[in-house]
Amino acid sequence: MPRAPHPAARPAARAAAAATAALLGGALLAAPAAAVPAPPGSPFISEIHYDNPGTDANERVEVQADPGTDLTGWTLVGVNGNGGATYSPKALSGVVGESGVVVVDFPGLQNGAPDGLALLDASGALVEFLSYEGVFSASLGGATVTSTDIGVQEDGATGTADGSLQRGDDGTWRVSPSTNSFGVRNGEEVVTPPPPAAECVTDGLTAITAVQGTGPTSPLEGTDVVVQGVVTKDASGLGSVFVQDPDAAPGAASTAVVAFAPQGSTGATALAGLAVGDLVQVAGEVDEYQGQTQVSVDAVAVCATGVDLPEAVVVDRLSATDAEREQLESMLVRPTGTYTVTEVYNLNRFGEVALAAGDEVLRQATDVVAPGDEARAFEAAQRDRQVLLDDGSSTNLANAGAAPAYGAADDPVRVGDRVSGFGDVDYVLDYRFDAWRLQPTTVVTPDVAGATFDDANPRTAAPEEVGGDLVVSSFNVLNYFTTFGGEARGASDAAGLVRQEAKIVAAINALGADVVGIQEIENGAALGEDRDEALATLTAALNEATGEETWAYVPSPSVLPPVEDQDVIRNALIYRVGAVEPVGESVVDVDEEWVGRARQPLAQTFVTPDGDEVMAVVNHFKSKGSVPSPARPGDEDSGDGQGNGNATRVAEAERLLEFVDGIEDAPEDVLLLGDFNSYTQEDPLAVLAAAGWTDLGSAFDAGDTYVFSGRTGSLDHVFASPSAAAKVTGADVWNINAVESYGYQYDGYRPWYAADPYRASDHDPVVVGLGLAGAEEPSGTSTINLLGFNDFHGRIAEAGVALAGTVEEQRAREDVDGTLLVSAGDNIGASPFVSSVQQDAPTLEVLDELGLDTSAVGNHEFDRGFDDLTGRVGVDGESGLAAFPYLGANVYDAAGEPALPEYSLHEVDGVTVGVIGVVTQETASLVSPSGIEGLTFGDPVEAANRVAAELTDGEGDEADVLVLSAHEGAPDGAAVSEGEVPEGTAFQRIVEETDPAVDVILNGHTHQEYAVQVPVPGGEGTRPVVQAGSYGAALASVEIEVDRASGDVVATTAALLPLTETPEADLVATYPVVAAVAETVAAAEDYAEEVGGEVIGSVTADITRAFTAEGREDRGSYSALGGLVADTYVYGSELAPGEPADLGLVNPGGLRADLLYGEDGQITLAEANAVTPFANDLVVVTVTGEQLLRVLEQQWQPAGASRPFLALGTSEELTWSYDPAAPAGSRIIASSVRVSGEPLDPSATYRVATNSFLASGGDNFTAFAEGTTELTGLIDFDSFEAFLRENSPLSPEDYTDRVTVGEAPAEGPTVVPAATTVRTGDRVAVEVTGFAAREAVVLTVGGEQVGRVRTDAEGAGSTTVRVPKAPAGTYPGVARGVVSGLEATVEITVVAR
Repeated sequence: MPRAPHPAARPAARAAAAATAALLGGALLAAPAAAVPAPPGSPFISEIHYDNPGTDANERVEVQADPGTDLTGWTLVGVNGNGGATYSPKALSGVVGESGVVVVDFPGLQNGAPDGLALLDASGALVEFLSYEGVFSASLGGATVTSTDIGVQEDGATGTADGSLQRGDDGTWRVSPSTNSFGVRNGEEVVTPPPPAAECVTDGLTAITAVQGTGPTSPLEGTDVVVQGVVTKDASGLGSVFVQDPDAAPGAASTAVVAFAPQGSTGATALAGLAVGDLVQVAGEVDEYQGQTQVSVDAVAVCATGVDLPEAVVVDRLSATDAEREQLESMLVRPTGTYTVTEVYNLNRFGEVALAAGDEVLRQATDVVAPGDEARAFEAAQRDRQVLLDDGSSTNLANAGAAPAYGAADDPVRVGDRVSGFGDVDYVLDYRFDAWRLQPTTVVTPDVAGATFDDANPRTAAPEEVGGDLVVSSFNVLNYFTTFGGEARGASDAAGLVRQEAKIVAAINALGADVVGIQEIENGAALGEDRDEALATLTAALNEATGEETWAYVPSPSVLPPVEDQDVIRNALIYRVGAVEPVGESVVDVDEEWVGRARQPLAQTFVTPDGDEVMAVVNHFKSKGSVPSPARPGDEDSGDGQGNGNATRVAEAERLLEFVDGIEDAPEDVLLLGDFNSYTQEDPLAVLAAAGWTDLGSAFDAGDTYVFSGRTGSLDHVFASPSAAAKVTGADVWNINAVESYGYQYDGYRPWYAADPYRASDHDPVVVGLGLAGAEEPSGTSTINLLGFNDFHGRIAEAGVALAGTVEEQRAREDVDGTLLVSAGDNIGASPFVSSVQQDAPTLEVLDELGLDTSAVGNHEFDRGFDDLTGRVGVDGESGLAAFPYLGANVYDAAGEPALPEYSLHEVDGVTVGVIGVVTQETASLVSPSGIEGLTFGDPVEAANRVAAELTDGEGDEADVLVLSAHEGAPDGAAVSEGEVPEGTAFQRIVEETDPAVDVILNGHTHQEYAVQVPVPGGEGTRPVVQAGSYGAALASVEIEVDRASGDVVATTAALLPLTETPEADLVATYPVVAAVAETVAAAEDYAEEVGGEVIGSVTADITRAFTAEGREDRGSYSALGGLVADTYVYGSELAPGEPADLGLVNPGGLRADLLYGEDGQITLAEANAVTPFANDLVVVTVTGEQLLRVLEQQWQPAGASRPFLALGTSEELTWSYDPAAPAGSRIIASSVRVSGEPLDPSATYRVATNSFLASGGDNFTAFAEGTTELTGLIDFDSFEAFLRENSPLSPEDYTDRVTVGEAPAEGPTVVPAATTVRTGDRVAVEVTGFAAREAVVLTVGGEQVGRVRTDAEGAGSTTVRVPKAPAGTYPGVARGVVSGLEATVEITVVAR
């Protein structure tokens, strides 16, 4: 049967307007005439179809007139909204029949924004001029007239090729998205017949996997099929329905397919009645639409309702090839992992957010690598990282005036932000409009929450400080026109101009610039007006906002190209009065190179009050969107990444150099700035670089200015002459425009509009600082107070406010000239519940508010993996939650290159302080290997010395003072003094072998407290070595006196400061920083209390880690808490689907808090989580007895380790004795090792429940890594929580005495039931004696467990058991000690009831 055609891919841009000979043109009048509607009783345009999804089809126009009207000589003509040219005239003829309408086929009818149609009578007089998607003017019938907007439109995303716009009897137009009434008068309803009844069948079904096949297209395309599946997304939003086979397993072919029918068809009606969870059979033809496999629906039968949906496929970082994604096409998926926002252009139109898998945006290839093969390879490597997050609907939100699904007026989603969660909605992996999409199964709106985003790239109130005494900026003002209509661009009316102007004014006034080069401002001369009229208007608006004559503009010069050779937009310059003054007249290049292709460069020399001259040259090269005319060889897009017009832009760069060289009396300091329409590595910019000009954006890593097609790069640049480049003090790109949604633009989504700088344009401004005036020679000394802390571990509730108060009190000191706040790592990880419940985001926020300047990376920063560290957390101080850099000079990637920033430089009172960061070389053994795959942790001393040499070699970055922030320190219990350093340790090497150029050493990692002066190796004097304990309990203060002239350190003092005792209320009232910290801590506590206040268990007394006599944690001693956690691991393995574990082990470093009795013994979720906060996977490792013995031996750590012995927490199934005086490798008494009472068999295998960190060889337990690891599907805390919920109250004595210096307990147990002749179901008291103290004894009858009892200190216990169902007979009753393995038996006789 014939089928309604599917809409094909929608063109990316409207079809080119074919300008006709001015059919009905005339002289252009000075002002447009009034809009022209059709006179009463006259023929008029009554119906239009111009746009639909995909390739436009059935484009038609209907003219209505009284029957008998002669339309011979009348003309219907299209009118282009961009310039008003007419096209495709359609001559009408003949007499109108009884239908009262004439239908005119109009292929190529343009797609609006705006466009129009004109109807002219036989004399050529204009009868009617209608427009859609906006109002514009055109020359028609000898006059310039303004259109009448019909008020409705077709958006190209909804509706079908069968829809239309229809004019009612009252003159009002309406949208009919799926039906038309061409050929009949409007108002007659088209009734769609109900779909034929369909019944479910059992024969003749085709598997959805067979429909999908394993290739990019269906092997059954064009074949009629009947498929069965459950509806996972209904027709709301997209019109199509997603159907998935609930019984098919994911594999090489997708198990889901889309069911589609044209709107208005019987199939569409059937689909509209389906609901999620319906089990349906869909009959129709297999079809491919835009690369998506579909079934074109003939009939649908509902076989059941309320069916469970298939399990969503978990997709970790959807970064896959098309072939791999094809396997999941249309299926339910659950996205996980890190995704970064890489495009928001369509956010306010179609609810789309482009995501890049991972922690970085996608880049314009030619902004990173050379055009050609390198660029093609770069793009090929990154394209598979992109996926669109959709809103589940095809509605054009902008046309509908609807709020976008993501973001809000005060909460923008910006390029560079990251997905913080995908919400409580399900997703299908959809493919449409040439893109893979995460399509919510529920239409997401502001009222139906979907994905959420963090502020990884937050808005800023101003650019970064760039220094210098003159600041120059480039700013694209996005077609700022004060003229409306005709060739004018930008705002369409005065109200729009007011909104546009307010944003531009707010942005420019916040730039901090003295000279601003402007692009895309109206050239009044090209529109018959004063050339500077728009520039003068903008300058006046800037001054009105500042309240004084702050700004002046550079007037147009007397020598200009002919008006006909000038574009309607131009370059311009404004400057801050008093900061500079123009020298002479500006110069515009009059060379023919620019004519018809680009905007002529504008040059102006300025002089500062100190007499320094600098020239700014503003540019706007040919765009990439079209081939220039006339074209040069190389102007057509060659596919090398540079787009159209590359040869012309190269010629423009060459001409620009000639122009600048030819300017008389030009100063040596020259800046070329503006929109070069060339990315950083492209040919035109290579021309400038080859001539000795420096791209300041690249030189200062200033950032990117433009986002196009989901790729970030820089089209806007500032190039400095050699003389000027030597005086540049800084450069920054202020990301206020390109990374923002169009919705915030002056003509975007009106409720989001604000008169602020954000989305003032689509290009970001570049800001550059110049130090033109000579600096005075410094004199005297400067005292810098270096404040340091380490191993904070998220203790915001315990120490956050007090630490902030102490820092602020130190900053307020008048006897120091500046402060620098540095951390030695482990700021996050192993944190209390108040921070860990939000993955330490509150801690990072507190440190940001505290103004932490820089930090070494600690081993715990890697707890959630390297991707999390470099992505969500951020290491550059900009892209993640951390507003400070994380340094790790001894962390290398697979290629041996530094994987993290190695150092940071800080200007403190005119002194450059360089901070080098390193982390313990043991990090690889302290974190899960899967999270650091490909990384190497090198020698921290070698790395520190290498970087110190680079910062003192007189080239590139240099520092006056060097600080080493090392996440490594003196071992536990080691004495540290000016004359005593623990030998044979990593700490000794750091103290004694670090380059003498390093002035201060901050330590961390070992939680020790010391502040000493240690002799400088091979040099004179001493240098401070400090560590401030842990958890923010103290603050290190190193005062460094520096000679300002030489940069040499004159003297240092070091001390550990206790935290301030000033009341919190006073601190909050005095210091805004403390107030902000207190607010953040309070919010975190409220959230943690809400989530973590649930009581989940209880204890009869404190169950703790081991501690020294001085009260420090002792990881070298066995503890009740270690035994308890090991028991919970075994318990968790029993909850998992696999075979349970034989025993459990936990590393002491995995225990981070104690279970304290407190007032009532109750344990909350938060308190329990604090014990095991790492969220490690609970795994079961299969090892041999020999490997298990080596694991136990590895409690004695390798030489040089920070802790010589780590005592493993042991479950009750495992006991052993050891001889601490025996040689290494034989300290465990092998004959004493028991597993559930049985001697350890070296050749047997044992299943050990533990955490993924220990299983992968963490803490140097490398023998574990030799085993085979199975995931349980739980994290360690899952088992801990479940055990507490099920087995409370817990007593500490039940979890000790598992490791001894001695042999296993003697034998001689007994089991005595109250009766030995029993009946099924009887309850019988049982006593046991002679077992090990406080061990569990399992009771069985005939091999079936009937009970469990724990013995007391004497090895005795009692309980009551129920006799199991069993035939009459005699059975063995057995009592077996879980720890000792001792057994006692008794004969039990079961008699019939």
